[in-house]
Amino acid sequence: MKEYKCNENDLQYVMPIHFRLEYDHQNGMVIHLTLTALDRVYNHLLHTENFYGYFFEYAKPKEKPKPMPKKEPDILEIYYTDEKGNRIDKEDLQPNIVIYLVIKGQNLAGKTGDLELSNAKVDFEHQGVYLENDILENYVLESDYNKIELKVIKPKND
Repeated sequence: MKEYKCNENDLQYVMPIHFRLEYDHQNGMVIHLTLTALDRVYNHLLHTENFYGYFFEYAKPKEKPKPMPKKEPDILEIYYTDEKGNRIDKEDLQPNIVIYLVIKGQNLAGKTGDLELSNAKVDFEHQGVYLENDILENYVLESDYNKIELKVIKPKND
């Protein structure tokens, strides 16, 4: 018996007479399909068979949908550090020192917002400008990692 590998268009005007499905661990699923030909030869006489054509649709595996990248900004972490990068607790801030507000997140680049620093013991300056009510207004985040220099000052309401 001759093995024949064919395309979808080759399977016209044939009749399946035998079908076997096997699974091979190296080659995957193997389908054996025996087909008749339109013309047959019996005792040296040519016979043409008339029957309806069979068409086969091959089920192709669907691709898994790719997850859509998250576009909304997401702040993961906010904390204060000293000039050496050591973390400082909000309660330990003292006047007349320079600190850094570190903001880490995802999809933050180019986003604008008001940063509320709220600390009853101290006030803040950013680039020499006093922050009214401890709010850094309309700050534009440059990347997913932002390090903002602040100067801690005595509260103005004392």
